[in-house]
Amino acid sequence: MDYKYNAFVLGKREIGETDRVYIFLTAENGKVRAIGRGTKKSIAKLAGNLETLNQVEVFISKSKGLGNISGVIPVKVFLKLRENLEILGKILEIFKILEKIVPEEQPEQKIYELLDNFLSLAENSIQEKKNLDFQFLKASFLVKIFEELGYRLEAEKCVECGGKLFPSQSRFDFSRGGIICQECVKNQGGNFSVVSDNVIKAIRLILANKLENLIKLRLGEKEKKELELLVENFYRWTWG
Repeated sequence: MDYKYNAFVLGKREIGETDRVYIFLTAENGKVRAIGRGTKKSIAKLAGNLETLNQVEVFISKSKGLGNISGVIPVKVFLKLRENLEILGKILEIFKILEKIVPEEQPEQKIYELLDNFLSLAENSIQEKKNLDFQFLKASFLVKIFEELGYRLEAEKCVECGGKLFPSQSRFDFSRGGIICQECVKNQGGNFSVVSDNVIKAIRLILANKLENLIKLRLGEKEKKELELLVENFYRWTWG
């Protein structure tokens, strides 16, 4: 059977002397893998359109096992993101995370839309020479991706007792996926990290707003690093 997908190229793996396996995040069926026959050859027509980060329309012929890529049409290549090596490196880190945590062949339309929005916001900000806080945008994007996969970071109430959170008394409990109050910390075992009031507020804003609204928000350097570390540790704790 032949399938057409709207997709982002998340990555690729070498197989044999001339072929590659490509990993796509599709709008229609989540993570999809397919073989690009002969794409390691210097004369390969498909290879140029299958670079990691490209947004494409990809055609896959499939019967059993991995399908074969029969055609690909480029949609966006994100030239400005490719020119910024620092940001490009961080995007490739995100793609590796998505490759790991997005389910195989399971519809994930919202995740596809979030990635499209995230990359377009970053590309347009660079092109229009706007002051882009990519560090915060990246953390916000991942928090929203975790939420879509069923791992919402709880920042409204204590994850243990459900009680109100008070200023300067909170910890993040990685085993429960959210903020735990000071009283419950005393009575519970777990993997805790101190979390500041400003970062708790930031998580609440991230969960309540679209990415395009968050791009205007500014955090101090200390809070940005704290949020980034919290998101990274949550990912490692949850997915290993």
